[in-house]
Amino acid sequence: MRTQAMPLIWLVASGCIIVEEHRVVRPGDDGTDVTFVGCTADSDCDGLTDEEEAQHPLCDPNDADSDDDGLLDGEEVDMGTDPGRADTDGDGVNDGDEVAHGCDPLDRDTDDDGLGDGQEGYTGTDPLDPDCDDDGLNDGDELHGGTDPHDSDTDDDGLLDGEEAGHGCDPTNPDTDGDGINDGDEVDAGTDPSSNDSDDDGIPDDQEAGHGCDPTNPDTDGDGLNDGDELGAGSDPTNPDTDGDGLQDGDEAGHGADPTDADTDDDGIDDGDEVDGGTDPANADTDGDGVPDGVEVDHGCDPTDADTDDDGLNDGSEVDHGTDPLDPDTDDDGLLDGEEVGRGTDPLDPDTDGGGCGDGAEVLEGDDPLDASDDAHDGNGGTTTDPGTTDPGTTGGSTSGAQRPHQQQDDVGDGHMVGGCGCNTDANAASAGWIGLLLGLFGLRRRRG
Repeated sequence: MRTQAMPLIWLVASGCIIVEEHRVVRPGDDGTDVTFVGCTADSDCDGLTDEEEAQHPLCDPNDADSDDDGLLDGEEVDMGTDPGRADTDGDGVNDGDEVAHGCDPLDRDTDDDGLGDGQEGYTGTDPLDPDCDDDGLNDGDELHGGTDPHDSDTDDDGLLDGEEAGHGCDPTNPDTDGDGINDGDEVDAGTDPSSNDSDDDGIPDDQEAGHGCDPTNPDTDGDGLNDGDELGAGSDPTNPDTDGDGLQDGDEAGHGADPTDADTDDDGIDDGDEVDGGTDPANADTDGDGVPDGVEVDHGCDPTDADTDDDGLNDGSEVDHGTDPLDPDTDDDGLLDGEEVGRGTDPLDPDTDGGGCGDGAEVLEGDDPLDASDDAHDGNGGTTTDPGTTDPGTTGGSTSGAQRPHQQQDDVGDGHMVGGCGCNTDANAASAGWIGLLLGLFGLRRRRG
């Protein structure tokens, strides 16, 4: 047999009487027999019998709301609050007030925002809304962090207080990095509001615009130099080739050149042309021959070869001697200019000793090109005669037109006589032109010195 009880409350003059109805159910019967078994008194009509109230030391069976919190004692027992304690959860708000406002009288922080329900009453926040200003920060975090839980942008910088943390910003400082730009404006522009130099180029973000630079790009013009380095060097951070010499500013540093000077070494050739031509833009005389690179280029010499004509004399020495740096044998006497200087002969005079035989011929014959006295003898000890006369050193006869040991020979048909006596006046005339040119080069070099 099973019993179920349902309380019935009867109001009487002396208070309330709680009557419990008992139903006795016999298994297998179609009906139920109901029997009333006794009554229990509830003197204050609070939903608790006097006997039950007696079990709570702080309850008064004659006071329906023993703790005066706005809830009947019986209601408190039903919801789990303490009928003898007005503020069960100790949050500063009576249980009845909490229930009336939708708060949980058993949870001191109903919305879990870090503020007790009673504290929210003092701050003006909503104990049922953890983020009153909808800025992404709980009300409690805002109060503890110094921001205003009623203002979504405490510092008025254009960023919600909750967003600031994600950017590493201070929600109480509109310009966290002190670069003169509000944090919100920096985020909109793509710069870092927590760094006063977002691209680490050495220029504060607020100054980049004044130079035409991009505060998010350390090398605005893409020339290989940071914008800050360019300003320090005097180059233009918005122009990849400040001096217009054909070399980007960043490349100039690699060649030791000045990005603000188109011709760093003042040799008459722009730095870019020097790099293209293989010369050194930081050295006016790349091959060290004593002639500036620009002068060499202007006159057909190789500024990367100290001895353009490979005659044993540097181009600068040829200028000093008046010889042609493009002709290894300026006087066409069969001796290279460098050899002549080494022997002491004159590289501008095919017959240095004036004896009638060319310097090259004398050297071939074993004679001294600095001694005119040996020019009169041929290789057999005879006396040299002019072409078309009899040569005493030969046997029998007239040798008109025959070659003699000291007679010059045009062995390639170009008018340059080699190996015999006499001078080639045509060659001397050609050399004279080069001598004038080289003297001009010499003058230029002297003036530069």
